[in-house]
Amino acid sequence: MEIYLLRHGIAEDHSASGHDAHRVLTADGIRQINHTALVMQTLNVQLDVIVTSPLYRTRQTADIIGHSYQLAPIVDDRVGPGFEVNMMQLIVQHIRRPRILFVGHEPDLGWLVLATTNQRINVARSSLIRLDGEPGRWQLGFHLSPQAQAALVKFS
Repeated sequence: MEIYLLRHGIAEDHSASGHDAHRVLTADGIRQINHTALVMQTLNVQLDVIVTSPLYRTRQTADIIGHSYQLAPIVDDRVGPGFEVNMMQLIVQHIRRPRILFVGHEPDLGWLVLATTNQRINVARSSLIRLDGEPGRWQLGFHLSPQAQAALVKFS
């Protein structure tokens, strides 16, 4: 099983409504996620399902990736702020597909990697992480920061 974790792209600091949930991706954030979609295609990443936080910036991120894969993202409140390992495992067990992308937030994604692999990583915006294995036995497959993604595309 392959679990992918993607942090949303660069978002505005404050939404017009003043609510954090309404913050949108900036033009740079949209470019950043389009680049991540290109990186995923370059690596021949296969996805069966995309599950996203309900916050607008993550839904935008999931929609960009979903368009690239011709997949409609599933919005799940459990992937929002406070996303934890037990929630991920419940979703994985319910979906029963081998390749799932979760689009979420920090610090949740960093804590999730630490809790599943015992590895501490910095999850910058648009970072892509792959966990390999099965619930209770995950290994870090890769962690691609935006800088690593840029280098990968440059040299491929």
